[in-house]
Amino acid sequence: MLTEYALTPHLFDDEHNAGDGEWLERLRRFGARLLPRASAGVCNTVVSDLCDGSWYAYAFDSIIQGLEHRQEADRSRRLPALDLLKSLRQPLKDRLVVRPSVPPAEQLPEAEDEWAGEAEASAVRLKLPIHRLVGSGRLTAGTGRHRLDQTQDEAFWESILSAPTIPADVAEQLAAIRPLCCFYSFFAFSSPHLVAERSGGDLPFALALAKAAFARHHDFQPPRRIDLHTEGEPASAEKRDQQAKAILERARTELGRGAGIVRVFLWQTVKERRLLVGHANEDDSRPRAAWGVAMTHVARPGIDDPERDEHTFTLLDRPALSRLYSNLYGATTSGRYSAGPWTGLGSFLSS
Repeated sequence: MLTEYALTPHLFDDEHNAGDGEWLERLRRFGARLLPRASAGVCNTVVSDLCDGSWYAYAFDSIIQGLEHRQEADRSRRLPALDLLKSLRQPLKDRLVVRPSVPPAEQLPEAEDEWAGEAEASAVRLKLPIHRLVGSGRLTAGTGRHRLDQTQDEAFWESILSAPTIPADVAEQLAAIRPLCCFYSFFAFSSPHLVAERSGGDLPFALALAKAAFARHHDFQPPRRIDLHTEGEPASAEKRDQQAKAILERARTELGRGAGIVRVFLWQTVKERRLLVGHANEDDSRPRAAWGVAMTHVARPGIDDPERDEHTFTLLDRPALSRLYSNLYGATTSGRYSAGPWTGLGSFLSS
C-alpha cells in the first residue's frame, strides 16, 4: 500500500551535479511529483531514512546547511538550489521511515554508490523491498537503480496501489500492510466485531496483526502500543469489564508477554473497520498518527473463501486520517465508556 523511495543524498547536491545543466529543473519536477503539495487523492509515498535516521539528519540536511553557509558568505549570489531544498525539507521529513543500519556500520556511507548499496542491502536484510532507488545522473547503473533523468518517464511512476483489493486470506492481507507493521510503533484497530466468545469475528485478524508487528526484523525497535477499539456491552459496566478482560485473555493466549502493550477501548458505537498506525510516545501520552486504512472486511479463517471473497484496503487521505484520529484520541472524545481503557497489564488507565 505504501511506495517507498530511497534517495541518494547526491541527488540533491548542486556541486555534485554541476555538470548537468538540467539538474535543478529535473529535481524540481521530481520533488513536485514525489511529494505533491496539494492533492485530492492519497499520496502513499514514504522515503527511506537510511542508517538509523542518519540519511536525513547527517546527509540531506547537511547539504542544506552547506548551501546556507555559502549563501551567508556571499549574499550577492542567489542559490536557487537552497530555495528548492528548503521547500522539500519538511515534506520529506513528514514521510520518512527509519531503516536500521546494515552491519557493519562503523561510519556513514560517503560515495553515492555506497548510499545506493546501503539501500539495496537494507531491502535484502530486512526482507522489506524498496520500490524505487533514485540517484543523480552519475549513479552507477544497476538493476532497480534510477537516475534523475529517468524519473521524467511516466513508466517510472507506476506505483503500488493505495487501495488494493485482496483475497480474504489473513496472510495476504497482512502482506499488503507489512511495511506498516514494520516501520511504526503504534497500532489501533477499530471494529464492531472484536468478540472473544465466538468464532467469526475480527479478533483473530487483530491478533494476527499484532503478531506481525512483533515479528518484524530484530533490527527494528519492537512495537510500543497496540489498541483495540470495539463496541461495549450496553447492559452494564460489569458486562463491559467481562468483555474487555475476555479480549485481553485471548491476547495473552496468542501474544504471551506481548499482550502487556495491548489496550481495549469500549465505545457505545463502532461502525467501521479502521487501522490507525503511527508512533507511540515514551511518556504514554496520546500517540501520533501517520497512516489510516479503511477496510471493507477482514479475513475470517474457516469462514471466508479466499477464492471467492475479496476485500478492499484503502489508505485514508489526510482529512479522513485527521477525523479518525480525532474520533479515537481527540481531547474531547465522546461515546467512549469511561471505565477504560483496559490493559494487558491487568490495570485500568484513566481516560
